Amino acid sequence: MAYKPSARRKSTNANIELNMLPVMNLMVVLIPLLLSASEFVKLGVISLDLPTGTEGGGETTPPDETKRTLDMIVLITKDGFAIDKTGTFVKGLDGSNLAVSKKDGAYDYAGLSARLRQIKDEAEAENVYSDLDQARVTADADTQYDTVISTMDAIRVMQDAEGRFVPIFPRVSLGAILAP
Repeated sequence: MAYKPSARRKSTNANIELNMLPVMNLMVVLIPLLLSASEFVKLGVISLDLPTGTEGGGETTPPDETKRTLDMIVLITKDGFAIDKTGTFVKGLDGSNLAVSKKDGAYDYAGLSARLRQIKDEAEAENVYSDLDQARVTADADTQYDTVISTMDAIRVMQDAEGRFVPIFPRVSLGAILAP
């Protein structure tokens, strides 16, 4: 006994056109929506001033003989922070080679800010330095990223007793320790 052929098998394939209108309507709505929403999304960016090179074919202005450069460098070490000012290291308040030592195994960012503020106040009183708004951060290759960023924040501003943020060295640049 034979089986009866299926009714679906007899149907012919009709040419069906794809309706692209709903997809196009969706794109007309989504593209302006995404473009307008992207304006409200802000990325966390740290402003960073790179040191300028003096080499090259550009014209340079002669240095001012009455003003010297402070050349403030903050070195992040495994034991704390060392500060180099005008080519000489600043001694710590306890007489050590580190300007700010670690406290309880953690970096003392508030102590670093206070020490830098003290150094800047002394430099402003001398009134012979031309770069009182810039400092450079250097660190070993194994220094953690959070430590570098927190150090940069501590160099830029400090919070005074009234809770206001006071700028110390707002122009911070990165440097590297070069091996001999």
